[in-house]
Formats: sequence, structure tokens, C-alpha cells
Amino acid sequence: MKKLISIFLVTIVMVMIASISNAQTFVMQGAATPTATLTSNDANDTICVGTGVIFNAGIQAGSTYQFSVNNTVMQGPGGSNTYIPVPDFITGNQQVVLLVNNGTCSARDTINFATIALPIPTLAVAPGNTVCAGTSVTFTAGGGVNYDFKVNGISMQNSASVTYTTSGLTNGQVVTVDVTNTGGCVATSAGITIAINPLPTPTLAAVPGNIVCTGTNVIFTAGGGVNYDFKVNGISVQNGVLATYATSALTNGQIVTVDVTNAGGCVATSAGITMAINPLPTVATVIGNPTPNCVGTNGNVTFTGLTGTAPWSLEVWTDVLGNPGVLYYAVPGTTAIPNTVISVPIPAVGNTILHFRITDANGCKNF
Repeated sequence: MKKLISIFLVTIVMVMIASISNAQTFVMQGAATPTATLTSNDANDTICVGTGVIFNAGIQAGSTYQFSVNNTVMQGPGGSNTYIPVPDFITGNQQVVLLVNNGTCSARDTINFATIALPIPTLAVAPGNTVCAGTSVTFTAGGGVNYDFKVNGISMQNSASVTYTTSGLTNGQVVTVDVTNTGGCVATSAGITIAINPLPTPTLAAVPGNIVCTGTNVIFTAGGGVNYDFKVNGISVQNGVLATYATSALTNGQIVTVDVTNAGGCVATSAGITMAINPLPTVATVIGNPTPNCVGTNGNVTFTGLTGTAPWSLEVWTDVLGNPGVLYYAVPGTTAIPNTVISVPIPAVGNTILHFRITDANGCKNF
């Protein structure tokens, strides 16, 4: 019995050894997975339209690179590890996907990229782009939240204000505005070229001068333009192409100017001429000697209340050939007092009407 058990055990062990010697084996081989790291040259992955961007995948030895935008393959697979969108991204959100493949394994990375639209700048000018020198011009912009007004590319005003006003522009200068929108994107308006017409150079002269007697006809002559608006104390008295203005109605202290318009429609005002109008001399009474005098002798005439500027000179005129007519006698010398007696030769037998002309120190004359 023991012998049979021993034979059985030996048989089992031999069967087990035979089974182990017939087992199947295989080898599992692992391949390295590439690293996919997608970056852009923009810090926050947000750009303005037209700015441009470069995507980079790093360097993975023996790998190919494929770039897709919004599920559309745009580049690759190939050896270039950079991708520059051409044309630039349009407005909106872009999902950029990198697929790296080393021939056996692949990996991917994604960037959600935003592209912001540019503002649409507007720029207008009032009263227009053709003005006279020194005219105040206002530029009005629109399309954003910040406005950098520039003259010939030099910033003149940078703020949220949509208007820029200046009177200092010169001929041919170009005004633009850089408009920034809420996304921080900037666009430049079309330029407005300013045409500045020069002002005329007015001239004004008075003949016989600015110091005259009451009632004297004064002729003002202007120059420097094609139209002349003569003014007395700022009130227009003659406006037209005529370059002369004559008047005998001025009063003391009035100021005469002329607004001169040139062929370009620009206006400049002359310096003013202040008029000094001296009053005419007068006399309160003239009394002749009631006692007849002989022809060839003199008779006394008394003047009282002479006005004007002393001293006065006196002349005697007859009414022959008019009223007054002709000079009969010039009283020698002058008198410095308003009440005086002069001696006048008796002109003829009978009554003779005489006229007296008074001239004061200002040269003003009055009969």
C-alpha cells in the first residue's frame, strides 16, 4: 500500500514538471509619450484684430506638429513647431489645438484665444477744413472710449473727450485721432488736411487828417482787400467794394475802422483812427458904431462872447457877388480875449452889409 502511494505521488510531480516546461511567454514594449505644450507670444491670449500672433509648441525630438483652429487643420502635420495665422484671426473666440506625434504616440494641448474687433473711428471738423488764419476749429471724434487727437502725428489731446478745439493750426497740417474701444484696441481715423487762408493786411488813412473842424469833409481810404466795411464806433456806415468813405458828420472822439475782406473770404480789421473834431468859433453879438463915419475913415465894431480856441483872427467880407461875397478887410493881428473892439474902414456911402469870418487857433473858420 505504501508503495502504491509513493508511485502515485511521483507520477503527480512528474506531470506538474511537464506542465511547467510547456508554458507560453511574450514581451510588452512601451513607447515614450511626447509632451504637448502650446504657448502664444501674447500674455493673456487676447489680441486686437490685425495685431498678429505666434503659437509655439516647443521642441520634441523626432515629432511632427499639427495645428488646428476651431476643429479645422490649419498647418501640419509637419516639422515646424510654430504657427502664425495667415491671414490674422478675425473677431471672436478661437480654439487652437496642438497635436504632437512622435510616430508612435501623440499628445495635444489647447489654447482658447480671443480676438477683439478694432474700433471704427470717425472724425469731423467744424466749421470746415478750409478756414482763415486764427479761426477756432473744433474736431469731433467717435467710435470709442478714448481719443488721442494728433496734429501731424504729434499728440495734442489724449482723453475721454470727443472734441478738440484749436485756433493755432497752420496751412497743410493734418489732424487725426487714435480711437481706443472698451477692449483696449486702437484704430486711427482718416486724416483731415487743413487749408488755412491768410488774413488781409488792412490799411486806413484819413484826409485831411484826424484833427479837423466841425463839418469838415473827411475822406477815409482803405486798402488790402476786395471789400471794405467802414465802421464808426463799431457801427457799419458803408460796406462794399468801394475803398473810400467820405463824411462831414463825425463828432469828437469817434473812432473809424474798416473791416477788410480779401479774395479768400478772410476778414481783418484795421487799426482805428480816433477823430478830434474841433468846434467852429462863434460870436454872441456884433455891434457896429451907430454914428455915421466918413468914407475913408474907420468905424468901430464890438465883438462879445467869442468862442473857440484863442487867439482869434478876424476878416471882413462884403456881400458883393454872394453871401458872403468877397474879402474886404483883414483885421491886423489877433485878439486873445472873447470881447474885443476892432476898427473897420468905411467901405462906401450908405449902408453896406458886412460879414465877419472868425478863425481860431485850431484853424477852424466860421462866418
